[in-house]
Amino acid sequence: MGKRKAAGSIVLNAMTIVITLLIIISSLYFVRDKMLKNAQSLGTALTQSYATEQQAQMRMFEDYLDIGSQYVNELIRSGADDKEIQNWMVDYFKKITKLYGDKVIDPYAVIGGKIIAVTPWEGDDSYEYKDTEWYQMAMADKGKVVFTDTYEDAITKESIITSSIALEDEGAVLAMDIYPSKLQGLRNVLTEEIEGNALYLCDSKGHLIYAKTPWNKPSEKLDEYAHTLFDNVQKGYFASYDDSFKDFNNERRGVYYSQMENGWMIIMTIPFDTLLLGESNVLMYGLLAVGGILILILLFMFVRDILHSRKIKEADRTVSILSDSFYAIYRVNLKTGMYTTLKNAADMDEKVGMNGTYDHLLQMIETVVEKGTYQEFAFCFSLDSIKQRVKEHIADYGGDYKRRFNDRYKWVNIRTLYNEKISSEEVILCFRDVDVEKRQELQYTLLLQETLETNKKSAEAKETFFSNMSHEMRTPLNAIIGFSKLALESGDMSDKNKEYIKKISFSGQNMLSLINDILELSRLEAGHSRLDYRDFNLEECIHNISGSFEAKAMEDKKDFKVNIDIKNKYIKGDELKVVQILNNLLSNAFKYSDAGDQVLLEVKELEYRQYHKIRFTIKDSGIGMSASFLNHLFEPYARETHFSTKSTIGTGLGMPIVKSLVEQMSGEIDVESKLKEGTTFVVTLPFEVANAQVSEEKKDEKQTENVLQGKKVLLAEDNELNREIATEILQMHDLKVICAENGKEALDIFQSSSPYSFDLILMDMQMPIMDGCEASEKIRSLDRDDARSIPIIAVTANAFSEDVARVLRSGMNAHIAKPIDFNVLQEVMKAHLK
Repeated sequence: MGKRKAAGSIVLNAMTIVITLLIIISSLYFVRDKMLKNAQSLGTALTQSYATEQQAQMRMFEDYLDIGSQYVNELIRSGADDKEIQNWMVDYFKKITKLYGDKVIDPYAVIGGKIIAVTPWEGDDSYEYKDTEWYQMAMADKGKVVFTDTYEDAITKESIITSSIALEDEGAVLAMDIYPSKLQGLRNVLTEEIEGNALYLCDSKGHLIYAKTPWNKPSEKLDEYAHTLFDNVQKGYFASYDDSFKDFNNERRGVYYSQMENGWMIIMTIPFDTLLLGESNVLMYGLLAVGGILILILLFMFVRDILHSRKIKEADRTVSILSDSFYAIYRVNLKTGMYTTLKNAADMDEKVGMNGTYDHLLQMIETVVEKGTYQEFAFCFSLDSIKQRVKEHIADYGGDYKRRFNDRYKWVNIRTLYNEKISSEEVILCFRDVDVEKRQELQYTLLLQETLETNKKSAEAKETFFSNMSHEMRTPLNAIIGFSKLALESGDMSDKNKEYIKKISFSGQNMLSLINDILELSRLEAGHSRLDYRDFNLEECIHNISGSFEAKAMEDKKDFKVNIDIKNKYIKGDELKVVQILNNLLSNAFKYSDAGDQVLLEVKELEYRQYHKIRFTIKDSGIGMSASFLNHLFEPYARETHFSTKSTIGTGLGMPIVKSLVEQMSGEIDVESKLKEGTTFVVTLPFEVANAQVSEEKKDEKQTENVLQGKKVLLAEDNELNREIATEILQMHDLKVICAENGKEALDIFQSSSPYSFDLILMDMQMPIMDGCEASEKIRSLDRDDARSIPIIAVTANAFSEDVARVLRSGMNAHIAKPIDFNVLQEVMKAHLK
């Protein structure tokens, strides 16, 4: 009996020991399991809150860039030049710098094939921006702000992110580099303190943007480490709450992460020892303590729950901080049509309550929305509209409107936020007070509009002045140059009188050159100058240019040499622009050199892929330029003071025009100069090789043409002197001329003539009774076949691009500026008579 009781006691004790051990082991397992699950919840909540804050910060950058693109588009449409755009960018991004600190962002734009930077870099001109990820992304997703992953900055060698957006102008992009390492807001986000934890922010490719770790490791090592974590997360290795890995110190860690909308990922790792408060010690003491371990475990669980509760509260406080930016937040269930109040406006507590139907919420909102706005508001934020946006995966949607607070209206911003990874049936409806920012924005917009209007009026006044000046000066110049030419060709005068006439003609040509320079610079500044690419013989062009200076060299007793080393003499390009560039540079070489000096023109072909570059070198041994003046050489009206045996005539516009033309042709210009030693200009221009056979055929065809002889011309010109000059010159070239003193008379003469009796009409623009444009329109509208086909050429002192456009709109075929260059007029007449 006693033995049986003893045995029973032994069995009972043994069973108690076994049961106790099972309870201890089971308790340890379940405690460990619960702790790891709590850790996963905490880690996920923290990383999601970090991700939310970071996304909000990136959206702010997105908004700043989007607003900036709208202003830049407006500047481009208004004809602003690069300097004006750069000044605006400096002013605009200076405000952003005040928010985030210096050297956090570096804005720039690509406009017209050039980089316009707030902080220019010497490599901007040669930088291949079209090959960059930010440029290609912006071009692929036009109208939207895009962000690159991290990459090494070409200038600072730092890790950067670039945000960019395509502008309305073809190929134009506004962008800004963001330096994460200097972004204080990013550092403030990733500061949650958990013992031994490590935080990583990676881009969509796994490259490390920012890290906060307990290890002092090189950045390359940390980047490799973070990239491995990123790849393993993508493969699903850390999907379960008890998944782990070993760190640098061979310590096991749990991994928690959250991925942002742009693919970036925040990863947090925590040591298992921190999570389990010394897992191995608890198990050892549990095995030794046997009976008492259960209580310790229960106490341990109680303490651990308190600690976890505190951590969860800290996470809740983090979310609460984010919600402080909004005065009202509601969670809307799209399936049930119900809402839950997370945060309410003070004046809506009683009306809205903690929950209700979404229709009721909209009805309450209607009472405070400004009249005239609610209809659109109700449509955009109806359940059907929100559901449609969820189907289209639009995560963030909203806008600004006026809301009544007590007795005054203020600007507020409403957003619907949706994350399908968290819930596919719920959206967050939140409201933020943006009254101060909105009013500042409206004031700034009004100021900008006033500034643009002022600039527009100033530009119009400038164009009107130049147009009037051009017309009033070209009209008498046409008489001076024209009669000088006729007088010299008549031969009925003494040598002394011929010299007088030559000097009059020379002065007239100088005045014409001044007017042409001003007009050319005005066209370039307004962006109205266009390239006319055609096949031409470069070698013949160079000989024609140099031939015009050979007589000048002999007269001035200067040594002028021309060296041509080209393989392909037929090229495709703008021949007139090439002539204009070389004439300017050679004129300066002769102008600023003395008798006995040398002037060299060297032309050399440089092969470069499918394009061939031509290098033009203009070198003289003249008076040269000072080093200080070289910095201002290409500025309009800049001229250096020289003391020499002769005076020089010039406007100071030649070099700015040359530089603008070279840049327009995608070329380069370099200059070297020393006082008393001379100057060397090197111009390099890209050209395509033309078909030599086709070019020769065109040349032969052109040489054999003689279509003007015997043609009948109707000349409309109100100025008697200009009419006499034009008539004399045309008759000298075997043309029959019928004159009209105004547009009305020209219309009557043409209307009363037999069809096709006139071959061509030369029409002045500014004439009494009826101007040339009106006369052309009426001629084109006549009910006769030749009215629509007869060539009408404007020969006028109105020489601006706007005048040319008006001429073409009125039905004329071409435009020739006074004073008349008969060689140019002859080519234009031939082209249209063919």
